[in-house]
Amino acid sequence: MLAWLRSLPALLTCTACGLLVGCGGTGSGQPGEDPNVYFINASADAGELDFLLNSIIRAAALDYLENTPDFISVPFISDENGGYDLVTQQTATSTVVDAQNGVLNHDTDNVLIGLGLVNFAPGENLKRFRTIILQANRTAPTGNKARLYIVHAFVREVGQATPAIRFQNAGDNPQFFTSGIEFADSTELLVDSGTMDWWAKRNDASADVIYAQATVALDPASVYIVLVSGIENDPNPLLLPKLTFLKIPTD
Repeated sequence: MLAWLRSLPALLTCTACGLLVGCGGTGSGQPGEDPNVYFINASADAGELDFLLNSIIRAAALDYLENTPDFISVPFISDENGGYDLVTQQTATSTVVDAQNGVLNHDTDNVLIGLGLVNFAPGENLKRFRTIILQANRTAPTGNKARLYIVHAFVREVGQATPAIRFQNAGDNPQFFTSGIEFADSTELLVDSGTMDWWAKRNDASADVIYAQATVALDPASVYIVLVSGIENDPNPLLLPKLTFLKIPTD
């Protein structure tokens, strides 16, 4: 697990163990393989983003819903040696929109995802931009199974709080479903491969509200990052809520 300890602008909060910021940690920090990193831009209003580790651009000009083609290995740097400064900036202006410092542990595969709004409305700080770090198990599942990591990166329109969401296959009695996923959090789900309809719904008394849906053919023995992203009722149709399935390289 990632031992991510310090937030430079003191903006981030701990969303979940295995995701971000100082939730304890199971990584031993003992010698092993260097950590691997992968980058995704899931922010509907940030424009192109650069992701920097210790002032080195590791992913450049990623537009909305773009990702790096593969994981890259970076040297392990201990907390005693300063760890990593992770900075996310807008490509066009080099404006820093998030900054953190911490340790990427040995033998980990870390998916860094920029999400939330750069231009959030006054009083709606929970929708703000942040970079989360998801540790993925890239070992291919056996048989006709696919492993999904569902990331809640969707925000409701101005004046409306963004609720937890439930991800499931379509229907009133789904075979595969999650519990509630809070904004900027994620969860893992093992499902059957093949073609299926998927929904992202509210996870409360209004659970009949479907925010995004897609029909997707999942490959067996594969791993996917599933982004629930977009802005409710945005005038730009490209920024409306949607489900995006990103197949990531397996070990």
